[in-house]
Amino acid sequence: MKHLWFARLALGALPASLAGFFLSANLDASIYEVTIQPRKEEAFGVAHYRLWLPSETPQLRGLFFRQHGCGDGARQKGLDHANDIQWQSLAQKHGFALMASELWAPEEDCSTWTMPKDGSLRAFLTALESLAQQSKHPELTSVPWCLWGHSGGAIWAMNITFLHPERVIATFPRSGGLSPVGATYSRSQPQQFDSNPEALQVPILFCFGAKEEQEGNRFNRLIQGVRNVFAYGRDHEAPWAVAIDPDAEHENAQSRQIAIRFFDTVIPQRLPDPLAEAAALRPLPVEQTWIGHHQSRQVEPRTKDAVSNKETSYLLNASFAQAWQHFSLHGSIPDLTPPPRPYNLRAIPTQGGNMLRWQAWADIESGIRQFELYRQDELVAIIDGSNASPGKHPDGIHSWNYHDQPWQPSLEDSMQWFDKRSSPVDFSQYAIASRNKQGLLSEKTTAMAQTAWQRRQSTPWQNLSESDFLDHWQGSPSGMPPKGWRVHGGILGMDPDASEGSSSLYSKKIYGDFEMSFQYRIGKGGNSGVKYRMKDYDGQYLGPEYQILDDDSHYPGYLPGVDAVSHYITGTLYVLNMGSWALDPRHPPGTWNQGRLVVIGNRIEHWLNGVLIVQTSHDTKAFKDAVAVSKFSKWPNYGQNPEGRIMLQDHGTGVSFRHVNIRSLDTDATPDSAK
Repeated sequence: MKHLWFARLALGALPASLAGFFLSANLDASIYEVTIQPRKEEAFGVAHYRLWLPSETPQLRGLFFRQHGCGDGARQKGLDHANDIQWQSLAQKHGFALMASELWAPEEDCSTWTMPKDGSLRAFLTALESLAQQSKHPELTSVPWCLWGHSGGAIWAMNITFLHPERVIATFPRSGGLSPVGATYSRSQPQQFDSNPEALQVPILFCFGAKEEQEGNRFNRLIQGVRNVFAYGRDHEAPWAVAIDPDAEHENAQSRQIAIRFFDTVIPQRLPDPLAEAAALRPLPVEQTWIGHHQSRQVEPRTKDAVSNKETSYLLNASFAQAWQHFSLHGSIPDLTPPPRPYNLRAIPTQGGNMLRWQAWADIESGIRQFELYRQDELVAIIDGSNASPGKHPDGIHSWNYHDQPWQPSLEDSMQWFDKRSSPVDFSQYAIASRNKQGLLSEKTTAMAQTAWQRRQSTPWQNLSESDFLDHWQGSPSGMPPKGWRVHGGILGMDPDASEGSSSLYSKKIYGDFEMSFQYRIGKGGNSGVKYRMKDYDGQYLGPEYQILDDDSHYPGYLPGVDAVSHYITGTLYVLNMGSWALDPRHPPGTWNQGRLVVIGNRIEHWLNGVLIVQTSHDTKAFKDAVAVSKFSKWPNYGQNPEGRIMLQDHGTGVSFRHVNIRSLDTDATPDSAK
């Protein structure tokens, strides 16, 4: 991981040039920090904030904010909530930022910040403004929030939900409601149950440990406050649920297992349809949902005559109902799917051996237990973090504490291994896989030689989509001018005023090895793609294709990697390789997505919104077998030529591109005139 110098920015006290910034371990994800000083009339001590931005995300769609609880132990590592790789992976999937705080309270009285009107709300909003400016993501000040809080942080999150329900996608308060029963406050008072009816439209999943509710427990009044607000909400048909960990007290234990599933389930249903005019968050449905019964822990589909009350929980669908039931019975939820595979495995030859480095996303349902490194298909190392930081990894390289903060904020030391093998080795014979905490193994990722990696990093990008795009693209392989395209406002798209029809765009230059990054926006029912290394096959100009599609219109309800029948959706290598969907980063039609192609020698990579989807080599048996059963079977060597043109496909439906950048990795790229 590359670290840059950073410092916190204290607004009103230090110049903006001291804003904090450094790179995250996940590709080009980045982290920013800011400090907000209290005003004279405000009650909190000082507020520090940390923001993690996802990789290759054109426009943020929302924000996860994780607020620590009361006390020195919770506060000291509060900022590390933004460094948790499992929550980062959830944020990457949805195109969200991840933010955390470190709130100081005079004399450790956290009531000075749990009531947002006493200054902590102003600090939060001011921090968002500063971080939006630093990160060059102005939308950060307006995107909706998913709020997570523990103990005092849960009280803060609940009061924010009642103050600004229009901004809140969903809330997960772990051990906290609007206020403990009988609590008194010398300044601002907690929000009342009936203070904002719109808050009753916000999905909330309350969670606490069964031991907290026992008579005489020090947190009993806190949980009674949860029970009271929950009862009011359910009596008024609020889409609220309560999940009780049967074995826990105030510690978070495995509550992240249900918290992450809750947010992951709710977000797609709550975010506005980008193709619709309405910009408000959508209410959750009432029909075709499920109900959980607290006493029996049984779940069932909601019937028309079902009554909402404090003894039942609202559960959005069957899958989440099963998760709620298992957590309520066992305090955990089984993970039935493998984790995402690691990426960017590179081999660095050094004196005495090879240094292997890689990066990874976590399994959003269960995290990462260990990495397993292979050489020539033989397992040569298991990296579980114990060597890097003895005593800091109670349950593998990725684990968390009482407050749900990661034991190790950085996993850099657990994403490298030195192979002392002195004899030469083909770097492509190294491979890496992740194993999640359920014990399931990811697909393998093969290594790239450090020379190829460095060539990528040192080669400058060339923009192919600015106003001079006609210098780079033509309308046919033979050189006809493009039809129906224009650049407007930095966007390369179909010209609505064109009367002569349209054509696909073919690069004027021939590319062999290259890396290409592009942002695209597909319309309703859209179908497009990026083809590369194209050649003439019996009069048909064809090549491997990065598929771009309105997936839901073509394959409604399809779940890649889960459903038995596979479909070639966005990001796949059309009809040849489905790719890995352990982390599904697709954003819906009408939003900007970011694609990336890495094509070096036989190696092909397809990336979507910062996640590696396809990694294959066209000289493998698997690739050739896929060709043999595809629509291209009459050309056994299809897709295996070393160079060709790139094409932005016009398939008769609306598609737009922007920031189309390429870097040729050929040592002697073939000029067009030679072909």
